[in-house]
Amino acid sequence: MTPDKYNADNMGVPYLTGASNIENESVLINRWTLEPKSIAIKGDLLLTCKGTVGAVAFFSCETGHIARQIMAIRIGRLLSHKYVKIFVETYVATLKAVAKSMIPGISRDDVLNALIPLPPLAEQRRIVVRIETVTPLFVKL
Repeated sequence: MTPDKYNADNMGVPYLTGASNIENESVLINRWTLEPKSIAIKGDLLLTCKGTVGAVAFFSCETGHIARQIMAIRIGRLLSHKYVKIFVETYVATLKAVAKSMIPGISRDDVLNALIPLPPLAEQRRIVVRIETVTPLFVKL
């Protein structure tokens, strides 16, 4: 999108360009556009896929425009958002480890073709609780 298509005046919908819009798992909004094309909606898991790969955050605005450097993963009601986020973070780390290119990146197909283990929702929640319980122990090591 060319600079004449976005603004810093809070006019239109948020316009997210890439990793600079995701910090500490939060979405930073500093541009807007009146001509959105690639739409993210509230609750989508945003994933940076070019340059800085693997930054994630849940989108909290009603709608927004995302540039090519960001993917929006729409999570259904029968899935734990936190479970999917943990899976995506782990999967992206695996993809980055095998990527051998000058400009880091993952493709749409890399994400679409991921085989996600899907236990029942109650088990997804138990897995998330367990991971959240043990993760701080590893950070202290």
